[in-house]
Amino acid sequence: MSGIESLREEEAVRVLQHLLTAFDEEEEPATTPQEVRDRLERDRAYVRDLAAALEVQPGAQPPSARELLAELAELPDVAPEVERAIEQVRRRSTLPVDAETLAAVVGVAAAVAIIRPRVEFRKQEKKDEKDLKVVIDVRGMANLGRVLQMLLDLLGK
Repeated sequence: MSGIESLREEEAVRVLQHLLTAFDEEEEPATTPQEVRDRLERDRAYVRDLAAALEVQPGAQPPSARELLAELAELPDVAPEVERAIEQVRRRSTLPVDAETLAAVVGVAAAVAIIRPRVEFRKQEKKDEKDLKVVIDVRGMANLGRVLQMLLDLLGK
């Protein structure tokens, strides 16, 4: 994906913020500190449940926002949004941000907003057992395991 490699880390976080806006299907955005905390907790639970169901383990170290962005940009319908967001970020001057902190929150939220519509993730009780059956149907996301691994790494910070 052209352009991602040349982004500064704080610019990559801003691009992830644009992606969150573009792909978030929630009716109301989280605006208060409590809503942001609640949203993050829901996203964390979703990532951890999905990763556990797919047996994805954390990697050695948290990814940069650029690395997560590059993985998400592998999706054909996400790539044009990434290009638009990079252009917007480069046209506007942005305030310095703590990319390490924001990437963990914004990166997880943006990735979940992109992943959620592509994954049918249901837990069902089996008829004669108390075990749960996990049904996962992934649509068009070959790198889901890698993205989940990166998200687990960010959540472990």
